[in-house]
Amino acid sequence: MKKFEGILVRDDRLTHWNRGKAPNSETSLWYRDERGREHIIVMEECARNGEALGLGKNLVGERDIDSCSLLFFTSGAHTKVIFSKGRVRNFFGNKCLVGRREARFRELSEGLEQAGWRFLESRGTRPEPDIKRNRPEDSDSKRD
Repeated sequence: MKKFEGILVRDDRLTHWNRGKAPNSETSLWYRDERGREHIIVMEECARNGEALGLGKNLVGERDIDSCSLLFFTSGAHTKVIFSKGRVRNFFGNKCLVGRREARFRELSEGLEQAGWRFLESRGTRPEPDIKRNRPEDSDSKRD
């Protein structure tokens, strides 16, 4: 698997989600890095970058359902939000997504789609499980 070269953000570092519902407001995600500095991922900017890449209108990034991650086409280095923790709680009121991993991933990706933003579907980053089903060659080898 190729190593990601960009900005990695765990979803528990997301502090605010501006859904862009008010007139003239942008759709954006705010997060804090390890040093406590605040950064913003602006969907309008990601869509412009996606269009410049020739990917169409309102396309802001890639969604990987297998690994529960969203890659945003931010200017400069792309930003990847990874949903790594099994459950996130909001004890101090500084998290914008809480609950189980899959629920947080679904809430953010579906919420952005409801706001009119699109994702490319990217699959296959997680290795396929090695499942042995009742194959004839397996049962023959056990008889010997």
